[in-house]
Amino acid sequence: MVGIEEVASRNQFRLYPTTRLGQFKAHCPTCHDTNRQFHLYVSSTKDTFFCHKCGAKGGVVAFHAWLKGIPFQFAKDELYPVGKRTFLRHPAEQLTYEQRAEIGFTTRLPSPIAPKAYTQKEWSRYRRRTLNWIWREWRAYEKFRKEQDERLYRLVCEGMAIEATSQQTSMQKDIATMNTSTVIAANGDLHANHRRTLSGAQSALEQDCELIPQT
Repeated sequence: MVGIEEVASRNQFRLYPTTRLGQFKAHCPTCHDTNRQFHLYVSSTKDTFFCHKCGAKGGVVAFHAWLKGIPFQFAKDELYPVGKRTFLRHPAEQLTYEQRAEIGFTTRLPSPIAPKAYTQKEWSRYRRRTLNWIWREWRAYEKFRKEQDERLYRLVCEGMAIEATSQQTSMQKDIATMNTSTVIAANGDLHANHRRTLSGAQSALEQDCELIPQT
């Protein structure tokens, strides 16, 4: 942003410092002030000018147009050429209203223009502190939300792992039960075959005994 002091320097317009910080006096080119006549006052803190005699007043662009005698739009194009205008915004100013409401800030952001009760310098310091606080709170909120999302993700993964382990244990138990039943059934068949074999052997032995002659 171009300051009003820089505009005066570009136009080779001399400013005289006063006892007040950031305030200057000058000879009004419209009123043709001379020597100790200083009807024009310029404020570098507010970037404004005002002549107490002819009433000329305005901001930076109006001051440039007034000194050069050109229309306001021409003066604006000279100070801020199209394609080269850069306005550095505070990161907190890029947050939406909904984002600011998430951290409890529902009021409007402080305006760059100072109210009448403050000087521009005091208001700028207050505005910067407020924006810094909003941005600091938003970053802390984002960090907290990210940690909560990561924690929830870990809990979900742990729950899925526990469920998978439970299912695997249940399947192992079912397999073990099936194997036990198979072994028992196999043992039963073996005992039955053994009993049939013994019964057959006993029958054969009894038949052989009957064929032996009695003495």
